[in-house]
Amino acid sequence: MANTKDYAERELIIDRYLSTGKEYSGKELLALVNMELRKRSMLEIKTRTTFAADIQEINSKYFNHFHHDVIQREKRGRIFYYSYRMPNFSIYDRELTDEEISKLHSLVLFMRRLKGMPKFSFLEEMEVRFDQVVNKAQKPVVSFDDSYNEQAMKPFTKLLEAINKQQVVNFEYCKFQDSEPTQNKVSPLYLKQYQLRWYLIASYIGNPNVYTFALDRMLHLETDTETPYEPTDVNFEHYFDDIIGVTNYQDKPIEHIEIWVKNKELPYVMTKPLHHSQKLLQKDVNGGALITIDVKRNTELKQAILSYGGYMEVMKPLDLRKELDEQASMMRFVYDTPEPG
Repeated sequence: MANTKDYAERELIIDRYLSTGKEYSGKELLALVNMELRKRSMLEIKTRTTFAADIQEINSKYFNHFHHDVIQREKRGRIFYYSYRMPNFSIYDRELTDEEISKLHSLVLFMRRLKGMPKFSFLEEMEVRFDQVVNKAQKPVVSFDDSYNEQAMKPFTKLLEAINKQQVVNFEYCKFQDSEPTQNKVSPLYLKQYQLRWYLIASYIGNPNVYTFALDRMLHLETDTETPYEPTDVNFEHYFDDIIGVTNYQDKPIEHIEIWVKNKELPYVMTKPLHHSQKLLQKDVNGGALITIDVKRNTELKQAILSYGGYMEVMKPLDLRKELDEQASMMRFVYDTPEPG
């Protein structure tokens, strides 16, 4: 049996190269696997015995499914060459075996015990996704928003590891409105998704305040093992309670906001509240209703209100109403002419 440490990753790498349809000598394929392992900061294959065991493990693992070795080894002269037996083949481009389905079901059954905890609410969605994957014969009946963003996910794993290991990270950050990136050295504290975008909550070294960074604007992220990590007293179980979105200005107060919602949009707002503090203050059968929320002011709040257009009107506080009026005036200026441009 193959050396189990990091075997799954090595199997994935071997499949990645062989699924191209190319043929590799043993030396070439081993070098490529080790190159990929170095990129992942994983242990390289030190002996040809381990490499041969990996090839044998893949053939043994999938023999019952395909009834033959999937990787063929051909000796020409003194050199062995490796390739997939079938063109355009990948061991991952197949239906799950009964044994694999059984193991995954066991995992889901175990994880169901965690569903009562708020942190694990994603399990409901995962179960639906899982059922659709293993029941390929059935037509899909559910779809989800695709939140995958390649640029954002590049630093995700490294940040998650840094948070768990309490390690400082360095990265360049490019704000959309700035042309030059800034250098940042922070203690990463928490990862949060909002509107299909991932954010890091972190604090600068020597500064206890926390700041928000979008992952898709990070460049050249590196772990800094020399600088001491500085933990925070912030309770992230409640950090987002008083805001919409992810931007929490520590020095801003919670404001009581009154909003008039016209009848056409009222059912949507009542069934999908702007915030968990939302309350119905007054209802007019003919016109609409007055709702209230208690939140800190940030960009996400204004975006949420403006997304309803003229069907939502801030009544109080007046300075927030004025801010929204200025943004609405900019929109009116853009669309004031019948022709674009």
